[in-house]
Amino acid sequence: MIAKDEGWPEAKGNEITRRRPYLEAALALCRVHMADHPSVISDLAERWGK
Repeated sequence: MIAKDEGWPEAKGNEITRRRPYLEAALALCRVHMADHPSVISDLAERWGK
């Protein structure tokens, strides 16, 4: 979605260009967090009995 200029929820044209860096930054933060905590999903699943 980040690379495309269509299909953005409630955004068109310049609004997509304005929002793109925020989405890229959020994804970068998620990647860093997942790399720093690789077992978080399995730990939560074990804790919640799933």
